[in-house]
Amino acid sequence: MNVFKFPINNFSPIDEQIYIHLKNIIRNKEFEDIKIFPTPRDLAIQIKQSYSDVMSAYRQLEVEGYLKKQDDIFIVPHFERVDKEHSSGYKSDYVIDEEVAIFDFSPTTVDKQYFPLSRWQECLLESSNLSSLFQFSHHDGEYLLREAICTHLKKNRNIEASPANIFISSNVPALLLQLGTFLKKGGYYNSFKIENPGNYEAFSIFKELDYHLSTCPVSLEDGHDVNSLKDERTLFYVTLSYQQPLGYNLPIEKRAKLHQWAKKNDCLFIEDDRETAFRYDVRNVYPMASVDSTHVIYINSFAYSFLPSAKVAYMVLPNKLVEKYTQFTKHLTQNSSPILQTAIGHFINKGYFLEHVEHMKQIYNQKMQVLTAKIQTTFPERARIFGEEAGQSLLLQPNNGMSEEELIQSALEIGVKVYPISPYYLEGQTPKTPTLILGFGQLTRNEMTDAINRLYIKWYT
Repeated sequence: MNVFKFPINNFSPIDEQIYIHLKNIIRNKEFEDIKIFPTPRDLAIQIKQSYSDVMSAYRQLEVEGYLKKQDDIFIVPHFERVDKEHSSGYKSDYVIDEEVAIFDFSPTTVDKQYFPLSRWQECLLESSNLSSLFQFSHHDGEYLLREAICTHLKKNRNIEASPANIFISSNVPALLLQLGTFLKKGGYYNSFKIENPGNYEAFSIFKELDYHLSTCPVSLEDGHDVNSLKDERTLFYVTLSYQQPLGYNLPIEKRAKLHQWAKKNDCLFIEDDRETAFRYDVRNVYPMASVDSTHVIYINSFAYSFLPSAKVAYMVLPNKLVEKYTQFTKHLTQNSSPILQTAIGHFINKGYFLEHVEHMKQIYNQKMQVLTAKIQTTFPERARIFGEEAGQSLLLQPNNGMSEEELIQSALEIGVKVYPISPYYLEGQTPKTPTLILGFGQLTRNEMTDAINRLYIKWYT
């Protein structure tokens, strides 16, 4: 029996059929008496197919190691057969949680109804030139965007910076991972402090990087407990202008104490300023980076104030770290699209970004007023609201005797999705009172009103 002959069909490429048949012959060792394979030309004659198709199959087998060419002949090298394991393949039984609620109070969404789509498309088109389409971005980010960020920060956050101080990434966690690795490997810092409750992503990242971790208590009533800070040289992750998640603004007296503590102990703040674009009670609360460029690394993102899918975040480094950090990043690949970076740069330079923020500040302020008024007039007096001075969300304490989990599950039963504050509490701590986060970025006023009516019936009647 000639093991090399087999029927050819018209449903797949001929060279692929030859390759599969020959590979099975080799794997199943159906050629024990044959040490040398026929030449491609001889096999083509045997199976009555073209030489080019047979040669294509031989090349594939040679690349994968099933055949080895020596001079003008092909031999089968010795190898241990690796059989495919009997499994379901990459088909996990894990069920992805895709709960879809009618009313989703997500704190990380924006209002798409008022998004300036035509202006954004204009900037995208302007940035999509041939050079940006066919090249990687600069490892520290596109210069046009870095320059635009400098202009924006000076005008709106009172921060003086040069493009060399600006570093771009696709998101804040990616920036923190890169920054934390740099500071640890460079021997700058080994300790990391963070507010509690605070940013659990940042806490997890620096924990994985094996920093010595500690926290600074923050409460709704008193804010940051600056008196608890000990003399130590450490990084300190802070959200001073709008504390995440409590919405607390650190007053000047406590800021001054923090500043003195940092100077005394040579500490370095990582100031996350993402939640401050939309402030309703006052015009602006400037970050600590506006008064101290030596002890503060400033971090922000366009995901909250502009467009989550833009995937562009940035940080501003003190002068003393710029040169070393640039050397550290020069061998790393930029993970944010150069087209998106350039488009955002154009969006800022044309004045569109500031106009959009000011417009959305009015829209979100109106939504915040509608939501707070509806809660106050519908829920009993014992329900409490916090953090309504800024941002796209507020905190709600229903105070109805239910646990946080019970509140969330009972809301889902009526098509309303609310979010827990407990993940923000670190080192095993929990909130004293069950507290929920209600974001309103994507909800209309009628949807918020309907959702609150549903929650009242479910929670209080």
